[in-house]
Amino acid sequence: MRSFLSLAIVLCLTCCGNTAFAAEATRPNLVVVFIDDMGWADLSCFGNTAASTPHIDRLAAEGLR
Repeated sequence: MRSFLSLAIVLCLTCCGNTAFAAEATRPNLVVVFIDDMGWADLSCFGNTAASTPHIDRLAAEGLR
């Protein structure tokens, strides 16, 4: 029982200690969009006037290419 308590304390301290370091690190936000059967010309940000895709257009305007 004593070894289990020691192990539980060590695990708790390890988990709590890692969250402080994770908050300090700057990690890029990454969004992956999987769309079936859609070509690059189907989005209005690439010139399609028949379809309106405002949210994807905003992602394209604010993101990197």
